[in-house]
Amino acid sequence: MTGIRKAQPIKWYTDVLTMGIMLGVLFLFYPTILMHLNDFCFGNGGDGLKNYYTFIYHLKYGSDLTQFMGMNYPYGEHIIYGDAQPALLHFSQFIKLIFPNIANYGVGIINGAMFLSMMVGVVFVRRILILWGLPTWYSILGGVMLILMSPQTFRFGGHYGLAYVCFIPMIWYFVLMYKDSTNFKWLVYSFLALFLFSLLHLYYLLIGGAFLILLWLIDAYRSKDKWSDLGHWKQILMQVILPTICVFIYLKSGDSMTDRPTNPWGFLFYTSWVEGLLVNFNMPLVQWINQNWVKIRFKTIEGMVYLGFPVVVYFLVITYKGLVDLVKHKSITKFFIRNEERQNAFFAALILVIFSMGIPFIFGLEGLVDYLSLLKQFRSIGRFAWLFYYVFGAISLYHFYFIISKWRESKNVVMLTFTAILFLVWVYEVELSHGSKNDIYQNNREAGYWEEVGFQLQKLDIDKYDFIVPVPFFHVGSEKINVTTPLEPKELFFNLSIATGIPTPAVLLSRTSMSQTLENLKLTCGGVSTPEWFKGEKPLLLLFKVGSKLEGNQRVLFNNSKLVFKNNRIILKEFSIENYKMKKLLFDDYEKSITNSLVKVDLKNVVSDVNITQGDTMELVQGENTLFQGALSNLRKGQLYIKICVKTNFRDGSIENGFCLDQFDSKGGFKKRMEFGFLAHYHDNDNGWIQLKIPTGIFIGDKSNSNFRFILNQGESNESILVSDLEFLTINE
Repeated sequence: MTGIRKAQPIKWYTDVLTMGIMLGVLFLFYPTILMHLNDFCFGNGGDGLKNYYTFIYHLKYGSDLTQFMGMNYPYGEHIIYGDAQPALLHFSQFIKLIFPNIANYGVGIINGAMFLSMMVGVVFVRRILILWGLPTWYSILGGVMLILMSPQTFRFGGHYGLAYVCFIPMIWYFVLMYKDSTNFKWLVYSFLALFLFSLLHLYYLLIGGAFLILLWLIDAYRSKDKWSDLGHWKQILMQVILPTICVFIYLKSGDSMTDRPTNPWGFLFYTSWVEGLLVNFNMPLVQWINQNWVKIRFKTIEGMVYLGFPVVVYFLVITYKGLVDLVKHKSITKFFIRNEERQNAFFAALILVIFSMGIPFIFGLEGLVDYLSLLKQFRSIGRFAWLFYYVFGAISLYHFYFIISKWRESKNVVMLTFTAILFLVWVYEVELSHGSKNDIYQNNREAGYWEEVGFQLQKLDIDKYDFIVPVPFFHVGSEKINVTTPLEPKELFFNLSIATGIPTPAVLLSRTSMSQTLENLKLTCGGVSTPEWFKGEKPLLLLFKVGSKLEGNQRVLFNNSKLVFKNNRIILKEFSIENYKMKKLLFDDYEKSITNSLVKVDLKNVVSDVNITQGDTMELVQGENTLFQGALSNLRKGQLYIKICVKTNFRDGSIENGFCLDQFDSKGGFKKRMEFGFLAHYHDNDNGWIQLKIPTGIFIGDKSNSNFRFILNQGESNESILVSDLEFLTINE
């Protein structure tokens, strides 16, 4: 293996020294957090707090290897879809058998694991660079900088399972060591790494598997005899195929759902882009340019994989030299990477960073995505660019060393000064990144609040209730129907549930079963039916946020329930079984009392590409279906809502493609389009129909001259959707 010196015996004390140095660097940025790992949440809301919750709840109250029961009551959910990091969780549960009190340190376990991954990541970057012949001191320094600027550190704020920065350097090192020695143990290590990290987050299976497969294919392409080499097939079997089989066995065990979403949104949205690789959007100079000179394109943090200032400069230099060479000689006569193994890794990472940009799909080939049913499940393809960050970053560090050595020998003061400036800017970027995060994270002190709540709730008869109903209710995860508002008490529920062990039918997960979603949404709606599983033996425990503005059904629940607990943040009320049986009447009476005016639309008179099936029912076709177009002059002033009944089988198409309301001025000029990504009100009707009440956010005044067009966009779906009973109404709330 030309250019890579023979692997030396691993000196464990060098690894310990490396980890100690990285720990010291981390203490410069996070001293308080490192000294109190269990006291700080990196994310104190949304996915961040939820991912602490799923881990801690199962560690404290769960026993099953696959089923998480804290949300989506009574069905529960597979631990994988709860982002509960099953590999770390099950290890912690094993330790709990010896030290039961560890269940109270879930936050510290997650935080410690992320910091530990940074220390281990430097070890593996150092090992790779030493394998290439670089000195230890330089390898440690380069490893520290590469890990500190890793795009995975952005995941510290919420998606903790994706924050393990050691994964890519680790599997890459195992590949290099196997190529160097052909010792079977490196294949075993590769198998364990891909399998266990995939049980921290499934994206590791996709990202790591893609990298290993491409390395394997490129190696075989360059050495034709590899196709008949049994050892070559053994390599891909151990590194990718067996781990994938094991992960899918775990994923399918205990999971009988057949109606999970198969078409999640975002595949061509959460992509990387060129500026995301080359521009540091945290730099004050970049922000000034962006505001005062030229707008620099920004897409999404999911695809932001900034390489680091010296690496960007090196990338631009070699790209320029390559283009000049190409123009002069019609080919690249001298490739900047000479070593075959580094070339293989570079080309594999290059292919993946191109794919992470959505190429070739963004060039009018979006339809091809429909044929990638399994790959579409991983909506954030921008994360594939992580591989390019580590591979090109390590290769750049290798070349930097020899370039700097050459300038030192020739005593080129100008270029040495330029190099020093590059690295000082890199250090400044590290300070910008981690210094600002330290300020944010130290304020996230949600951890520990559940102990306070638990102490306050000691007199509450917890066994009286089977589940908690947060009001406003939230249900995010089915992809088809997202029920969410800024006022919902998600964070308060997580704290309350950890303190009491009481679950909820509410959901903040992913790929939730559609049939289970529709059943659980019946709980708080004004429909005629109740969830099939609800026996009505115990009252509902309702959770409200102190000071939140309630509307519609939420106010009905609050006014017709009994107070059982209140502090400065939460209100708990009991909704009796008798009131629950009267739910439909309570909701209907309230609806009538607040409705100002109503406009019913006769769908039979709508000019649209639809098929009239029976009565006032329409069957929608592909593309945009106009359900209403005209003025709403008969409505009195108030908040504008839209009611519509929908019947669908909720598979790959359906209402996820969205309702839109276009607003025009009195002369027909287009003003704006509102797309309703969530349905704040949901009413269940019999026979498979659901009634949606959509808040538009528009206030209708006394003299409204606006015209409207209401659309349901079916996209490319061939699924059958029926709509009926379209109404526009204004209400006082």
